[in-house]
Amino acid sequence: MKMTRNVIGLALVFSLLSATAFASSHETLFEGIKNDPNYSTLATALEVAGLASALDNSDSELTVFTPDNDVFNALPCGAVEALLDDTHLLKQILKLHVSPKTIKTGNGVMFQKQLNGGLVKLEFGPHGELQYVNDGSIIAKADLANGRSYRIAFILLTNELEGQLLEAAPDFCH
Repeated sequence: MKMTRNVIGLALVFSLLSATAFASSHETLFEGIKNDPNYSTLATALEVAGLASALDNSDSELTVFTPDNDVFNALPCGAVEALLDDTHLLKQILKLHVSPKTIKTGNGVMFQKQLNGGLVKLEFGPHGELQYVNDGSIIAKADLANGRSYRIAFILLTNELEGQLLEAAPDFCH
């Protein structure tokens, strides 16, 4: 039962239907996530993992790739519960969604080191705008007080983190 990022992305294409992103530049990244009901699962996950304060720090400059509730709801049975139960795994996955700097423009393809030490592949369009992260489309963007949020229709996972998640999830499906 191997789940791949491509399958996750295809299974979640319906989340493209509501492509609005939180957009108050006076809010911090965490406030933007927490105040938008489309991101309640992500907000809860950030709080459980103890990462909310890092995204609420107005002195930081970060980029966050934000999957919405539809993405979490489309995960296999038990995946969300397994993540909320395993805070170490949850923290590693969430840190893969955060870059330690604000990414607004670039050229071509680059690899960005994330807070968990993993790399994500970023692809920029002809005018320098970020279009893809790990071959998945950027749906929307929002500039907030301490960085930029990019809405994505998938969960960023390394092969190792994907294996750990799949291993933990069946414990919650009976």
